[in-house]
Amino acid sequence: MIVEYANYLHSKGHDVEIMTARLQTVFKVKCKIEIFSSGENKLKTIIKALSLRSKSDVLIADIIAMVLFLSFKNRGKLLYFAQDYDESYYKNFFMKLLIRFIYFYCLTLLKIPVIAVSERLGELLRRRFSSNVTVINNGIDTNIFYSDKDKEYISLKGNSKVVLIFARSDF
Repeated sequence: MIVEYANYLHSKGHDVEIMTARLQTVFKVKCKIEIFSSGENKLKTIIKALSLRSKSDVLIADIIAMVLFLSFKNRGKLLYFAQDYDESYYKNFFMKLLIRFIYFYCLTLLKIPVIAVSERLGELLRRRFSSNVTVINNGIDTNIFYSDKDKEYISLKGNSKVVLIFARSDF
């Protein structure tokens, strides 16, 4: 999603740069990319975010902890791109509490605006943190993701419904 949003903004004439620790995508990237650490070095990524004073008009971060780190030197320029509720990634009670505090600090106290990818996520952030949320629902690009037209598959499927499951290795 990040690449597609960046490509869209770039196509509208904006100067866009993706700053990341790692970039793995099937999408063609049309904007500048800065890879500032090997994806394995989280400490280096955190230090970079804490020390970055950007000249950009807007910084968009998609991890709430990164919003916190960037907020120290870039207040007033931040936008949180919420693709999921980050607290849900953790089993540990203290980590959940820490992430919830970061949400509270960034969204309630600093009033950092949010773009959420679903109504449900947007409502959760509004309800819990009184945040300023704009919802832009994700769509599916049927030029990239398309139904399998395999006749054997269609005949095996018959009238049965098909369930699409996304699985991740984190909690």
